[in-house]
Amino acid sequence: MIFVLDASVVIKWFTKEGEDHLQEADNVLEMLDRRKIGLVEPDLLWMEIANVLVMAKKFTLEQVDSALARLDELNIRMKRVDREVVGRAVETSTRYGISVYDGVYVATAVMEGAVLVSDNPKHHSKIKDGVVMMLKDLKM
Repeated sequence: MIFVLDASVVIKWFTKEGEDHLQEADNVLEMLDRRKIGLVEPDLLWMEIANVLVMAKKFTLEQVDSALARLDELNIRMKRVDREVVGRAVETSTRYGISVYDGVYVATAVMEGAVLVSDNPKHHSKIKDGVVMMLKDLKM
């Protein structure tokens, strides 16, 4: 199975403080490490993870670099966020009232025939067409 994980899931691999559904996130990472699942991500993920680690989690430069190096080691196919992805993200944003950033993850999942896994119920739970699954509901 192919998944897209939004930053609310991936961040749990690097910091546990103040995070919920850690076991589910760790299960996804283990399955990815064992190549039991495929993962495709919009390249926006790099910026979102770095931003959360610096701004919210107060990581040092060395800690951020280490986290990004680990992310780079994983078996993740990065999809370039181009005009087509952004166009679909804007459509998703206006349809569901979510940010364009969140829409990029949805658009990537739709374009790749994947399931988006999120721990952002405020935004992604608005999408009821089977493209999005909440992390707490993911059984691996």
